[in-house]
Amino acid sequence: MFQLHSPLGVPHFTVAALERLPIELPWASSLDTAATDDIWRLYLYEYGSWEFNNLSGLFVPLVDFGLAIGLMVMCVIGIVVGGFYRSYAQRQLAGLILYPTWYLGILEIIRLFYFGESRIVPVFLVAGIVGWALKSRWIRDLRVGGARRADWEIRSRRRVA
Repeated sequence: MFQLHSPLGVPHFTVAALERLPIELPWASSLDTAATDDIWRLYLYEYGSWEFNNLSGLFVPLVDFGLAIGLMVMCVIGIVVGGFYRSYAQRQLAGLILYPTWYLGILEIIRLFYFGESRIVPVFLVAGIVGWALKSRWIRDLRVGGARRADWEIRSRRRVA
């Protein structure tokens, strides 16, 4: 499909999740979704098979933006995954929460572009909420209070024994 059709010039396949939001995006109105889906169906009918109906995540940025910008998108994804891996290896909160999802996206990139699909939106929402909760002062005070209470109980048991 990348070789047969010119780039769309808008992130239709790359950020498909944004098109499903209940708000109107300025670039989404400039692209006829039905025409884009028709291009994909025509491609499958003429050159592919209905059995193999995934666009492949490797070519999605190329179909949307062309060769230069598509390769830059893939490089940025590689840099982000590398950063999350470093954070994961150092046991930092962002890496521990987000790296497994991004790793799964890298594993699935042959089949689909996971990073733009709507299935990743709940992961980011939950990761944001969990990250905020773990970093919030209220949770920290709760953990410190619990540690003080446990420390007091240990000391009081030693005095009794």
